[in-house]
Amino acid sequence: MFGRPILAPGRVFVTLWVCAGLYQLITVLWQPINRLLGWLLIPLGQHALTAFVLQALLTYTTMRLPGWPFPDRDPTLTGWAQIGLVPLVWAATRASVYVRQRIPALPGFLRR
Repeated sequence: MFGRPILAPGRVFVTLWVCAGLYQLITVLWQPINRLLGWLLIPLGQHALTAFVLQALLTYTTMRLPGWPFPDRDPTLTGWAQIGLVPLVWAATRASVYVRQRIPALPGFLRR
C-alpha cells in the first residue's frame, strides 16, 4: 500500500494529508511569516516569472563552473550556495522591475 517503486495509494493519501497540514500551518502562522520574510517573499511572488528565469540562469551558470567553487559537487555546499542566491535573485528582480517601469522608451509589453 505504501510501496516505493510505484505511486501506491497510501503514498498519495499521505502526501495530500501532509500538504493540507502544511497549508493550514502556513495559514495560521502567516502574520509572523509575513513580518519576518514579507520583504523577500512578496516581490518574488509578484514577479515570479522574472525571479524564476533569473534563478534558473544563476543555477545553470553556477553548476557549469569547472570544479569551482564546489569541489566534487559537495551537496551541502551546493545547497548553501543555492540558498545564498535567493537574495541575489531578489535584488536582480527588484532592479529589473524598477528599470522596466522607469524607462518610457520600452515597448508596452515589456513595461507592464
